[in-house]
Amino acid sequence: MVPFPSKAVSRVVFAWLLPVLLVCAGCGDAVKVLQDGIGTSATAGTGSTASTGALSAASAPAVLVAVSPAVLQAGSATAVVTLSATGIGAGATVLVDGVAHAATLQSSSTAKLLWTAAELASGSRHTLSIQNPGLAASNEETVLVTDGHWAFGDSITFGYGVPNPSTGNYAYLLAAAYRLTLVNSARSGDQACDVWPQMFRSSAGYSREAAPLFSLMIGTNDVDVKGTGAYEPVFTACDLSALSWLGTPRTAKVLAGDAAFTASGACSSAPNGSLMGAAACSGGPGTVTATITTSGNPVYVWYLISDRAGPGDGIAVTLDGTAQGTFATRTAVPIATQNGGTQGMAVLRLPAAAGSHTVSIVTTGLAGVLGVGSNPSTGADHPRLLVGDLPNQAYGTPVAPIASQLVYTGHTTGVEELLQSDGMDVHRALTREYMLGTVYEMADQLHPNALGQQELEAAFNAALP
Repeated sequence: MVPFPSKAVSRVVFAWLLPVLLVCAGCGDAVKVLQDGIGTSATAGTGSTASTGALSAASAPAVLVAVSPAVLQAGSATAVVTLSATGIGAGATVLVDGVAHAATLQSSSTAKLLWTAAELASGSRHTLSIQNPGLAASNEETVLVTDGHWAFGDSITFGYGVPNPSTGNYAYLLAAAYRLTLVNSARSGDQACDVWPQMFRSSAGYSREAAPLFSLMIGTNDVDVKGTGAYEPVFTACDLSALSWLGTPRTAKVLAGDAAFTASGACSSAPNGSLMGAAACSGGPGTVTATITTSGNPVYVWYLISDRAGPGDGIAVTLDGTAQGTFATRTAVPIATQNGGTQGMAVLRLPAAAGSHTVSIVTTGLAGVLGVGSNPSTGADHPRLLVGDLPNQAYGTPVAPIASQLVYTGHTTGVEELLQSDGMDVHRALTREYMLGTVYEMADQLHPNALGQQELEAAFNAALP
């Protein structure tokens, strides 16, 4: 037998200690939103900063290291955020979105900020920094006041393999750690192209969410059922389109049914529910036109791919009158997921300078155009996206070889890095480093047990900035 790597040994030791640790489950990390422990009191809201001890005058700007918690639920009661820093000086001011906010300076390395229920009433992104008197403000860190956590994936995200899937899955554990509402749309057996129906059913990305937290971990069924080779481009197409969709706020999209989205000929301008909200085009040629303003990041065009499309069906795209190419709506190999899925979405990335742009799409045969968008990089509604690697399968008896798992993990990593370059707030959850697939972590060949789900939660939690 191949010996466990050293990290696996540490996981095994942890598993032996688990019964002892569970006696105090939650003691050290009980709730990430504190309701007390500020130190001396300070009036919440815009105002002065109190201090609990003597601080020296600063000769250099403070450096903000981290804020905790980094995510808060919109609609919460008062919440305390801890700012960890170096070089906090006497008389320093905590800034929220560049404006002085009441806070307590506990030491040269810690400050605490109290937010009221009124300030947390609606979701938004906020920047925090610390400014020493007469000096430049520190670097900024972001706190997400979010409408909630939306999770997408397969049976692992659903929680198959634990006694109570609805409360034992990693997505629930992550939401509970931050007191977030959760919409878990994961479905057992789903593959990357099946994520699109999940998002459509939950309206994620279709309606305006305030600073949403999205998570996606997909690919186990793709590698197990389809293997490596010809199906990999289908997986990558659906994975890239889904993540670019989730990472772009609704306010930065022009979709079927919007005023800036027009159609003629064989295309309808109305969203079609059977096509996951895309405008349907069939038969003779049709035209879709959409106008969007960008900040300099690429323009995305989300369009239907379907096993029902014929060999000659496709779309021809122009940007501001310049041809971008012709793209088939039928994939080289069938989508044909094990849950019966026969369609998904692909996305085009069109480089574009900041400003207003017009996208024109001419369709041939069976086609569907969901819309266009461009990531603004900033803004109150800007989503945060956590992307999990393919988790390890059972050590020694995986359904798919480890080498094949790593191929698909490489695809998800490449997609994440590409979207980061487009200005998205996307972060990789290193699930393979946290949940190793040992007998102590697995319920069967594919599904983690309660310990394995806790380790997956730890991976996603660590991915939060």
